[in-house]
Amino acid sequence: FPTCAVLERRGTWLALASGEGELALIDVQRGRVGERGVGHEQGCFALAWSPSGGRLLSGGADGHARLFELDADAGRLRPLAALPGGRGWVEHVAWSPCGTALAFASGRTLRLATAEGAAVDETPPAASTIAGLCWSPQGGLIAASGYGGVAIWSASRAFAEGPTQQLCWAGSLLEP
Repeated sequence: FPTCAVLERRGTWLALASGEGELALIDVQRGRVGERGVGHEQGCFALAWSPSGGRLLSGGADGHARLFELDADAGRLRPLAALPGGRGWVEHVAWSPCGTALAFASGRTLRLATAEGAAVDETPPAASTIAGLCWSPQGGLIAASGYGGVAIWSASRAFAEGPTQQLCWAGSLLEP
């Protein structure tokens, strides 16, 4: 069963994920299915294309974010990196607007990595499970929502210093 779908910005490629961990790549212009294969050992719950459309980031129940490069001529995704997300599912993934960094959340922890998949930093555990992620339009800040509000983190300073801003909210927030 499909769990998420994401269209790259030019509208040429559609990536689909399933509850079994399969990724499917569809060439929208030609109306043909490209590669289909296992992206995650268990379910895949999050997908995001890089701003250039050349890379796909996924998150799954296997506790990893996975980075793929698009081979448009062959209609396939080439694995680049598996980024450990800890003990929980990786349910949220997001590219920085300029495509030089990526963020992903597992449980109560937000992680930051380079576009090549090298780990950069991770936040201390939040008070609750992270329910949504988004980058600021300029790419310098990352917002992570959860029960009780939104924490805004600077991508240019150590996460150990804490969020740059904490916005409180009574109850659950599913998206920042």
